[in-house]
Amino acid sequence: MAEEKQNKNTTTKAGVRLVKRVILGKNKPPVIIRALAWFTMVWSFILAILSALLAVYALIHEDRMNKIEGINGLGFNFFISYAILHLLAIFSGVLLYRMKKFGFYLFAACSVLISILPYTMISGVGFEPLMLIFGLIFLGLWATQFKKLS
Repeated sequence: MAEEKQNKNTTTKAGVRLVKRVILGKNKPPVIIRALAWFTMVWSFILAILSALLAVYALIHEDRMNKIEGINGLGFNFFISYAILHLLAIFSGVLLYRMKKFGFYLFAACSVLISILPYTMISGVGFEPLMLIFGLIFLGLWATQFKKLS
């Protein structure tokens, strides 16, 4: 019985190592790039899941979403667009972990689009500098590591 558990545990660990190597590659980047990439992937994963759930809610309760005063356009299309952009940001985090310059360009594009999406799709939304500032700070952190990317 104990031998079966040990074999299953070993198989599971081997599977996790394989998935990690396929997604992240075999070379470890410097600590700062690793930290930024993991933060990018985790943060974008959380926001992608949240956006997808809100898209489903907006699809199911479309009548409630239309009754929100002062905000028109906050619905399925907005949330699904937001979720897709965050999925692309996860992919850019993987590329940045692998130290690819294309990951930086993709992350920059996603950051800009995520920052301007509310203003283009939702009428009645005022300017919110916090989201823009956060995106610019993060882009600046990645820009400091640009020379290390290939």
